[in-house]
Amino acid sequence: MTKFKQALHFYFVQDAKLGERWLLVLGVLSAMAFRQYSEPVVQNTNSSIEEASFIPRTLTKNDSLLLIAEAQVGVPYQYAGKTPQGFDCSGFTRYVFNQLDVSLGASSYQQFREGVSVATEDALPGDLIFFRGSDKISHVGIITRREVQATYFIHASSSRGVVVDQLETEYFISRLAGIRRVISS
Repeated sequence: MTKFKQALHFYFVQDAKLGERWLLVLGVLSAMAFRQYSEPVVQNTNSSIEEASFIPRTLTKNDSLLLIAEAQVGVPYQYAGKTPQGFDCSGFTRYVFNQLDVSLGASSYQQFREGVSVATEDALPGDLIFFRGSDKISHVGIITRREVQATYFIHASSSRGVVVDQLETEYFISRLAGIRRVISS
C-alpha cells in the first residue's frame, strides 16, 4: 500500500472522526474557492413562474466560526489545552475565534468581559455562552443553534471533550451566567 493509501485508510477507517474533520475542512475550502471564482447568478425578473435556481451563498464569519467549531467535536479535554490535540473550555473558544483573526482572552472570565451582553432569547449562533461554578465565571461555549424551545452550544467538557449540549437542562440552565456577542452578524 502506498503512503497516500495508508494515510487515507487511517483517516477514514481507523480514525473516522479525523476523516470527518478533513472532509469538513475540504468542504469549507471548496466553498471559499467557489465563492472567489464563481460568476454571480442573476435571477430572471421577467419570469412570471418562480424557478428554482442555485444561488451561491458566501459564508458569513459566523458560518465559518461554526464550521471550525463543529470540526473539533470529539477532540479530548486537556487541562489548559489550546490545540486540536486537546482543549479546555476557554482554549477551545479562543482557538476557534482565532482561526478567524478574532482575539479572545485566555480564560473564560476574561472572555466574559469581551463583546456585548445579549439576552438569552436574542442569542444567535456564534455567540459565547458562559456558566458559573460557584460565584465566578468558570465555563464557556459557543452557541450553535437556536430553536423555539432549545438552545444548543458546543464546548469542551472536562469529562467528554468537545461536544454539543442543550442549554435547557437543569445542570446548565441553573449555572447560566450570560451570553456575549463578539462577532456582530
